[in-house]
Order: sequence, then C-alpha cells, then structure tokens
Amino acid sequence: MLQRLCWRRNASLTMIGAVFWATVACVVLVQLQQANLIVQQNNSRIRHYQLAKTHFAEKHLGTP
Repeated sequence: MLQRLCWRRNASLTMIGAVFWATVACVVLVQLQQANLIVQQNNSRIRHYQLAKTHFAEKHLGTP
C-alpha cells in the first residue's frame, strides 16, 4: 500500500516536471520566433535603406 502511494506520488511529480519543462520549451520557442521576426524586419529595413541610398546617389550625384 505504501509502495503504491509512493509510486503515485513519484508519477505525479514526474508529470508535473514534464508539463513544466514542456511549458518552458514552448515559451523559449515563442521568444526565439519573435526575435527571428524582429531580425528579419530589421534586415528588410536595412536592405530598403541601402537601395534608397544607392538610388539617390545614382539619380542626384551621378555616381554608379
């Protein structure tokens, strides 16, 4: 009887641990996806700025 209670307690603690680490993993993945999106947006802005700068230089300064 006592052994069964200990087994149930260990199983429930294991389940709580599994749920905790699964939650941590999900939070980390969401944070990484958000960071990746921010990096992609910044890269897009940088490319846009570089193209605009090149276009301005070609149009107004006559440089290739």
